[in-house]
Amino acid sequence: MRLGKHFASNYALVMEDIQVKELVDKSLRRTRLHDVAFHELKNTLKYQMEKHGKALLLVDPPYTSKTCAKCGYVREDLTLR
Repeated sequence: MRLGKHFASNYALVMEDIQVKELVDKSLRRTRLHDVAFHELKNTLKYQMEKHGKALLLVDPPYTSKTCAKCGYVREDLTLR
């Protein structure tokens, strides 16, 4: 909660609207701990931002790692290496 308050009072927040269930193998979904942690983080940040009169902006995940935040250029040849 303290981290959420800190971010909400000092920053504008934007995060990917990630669907964790789609990223994790079905056999690993049984525990759902990864779902809970990300969901809690997103909910805490959203609550704190609204409390401070701000909005948490959720963006679609495609190309967020490839898109330049300043100019919007999408680098197609970006690899994991």
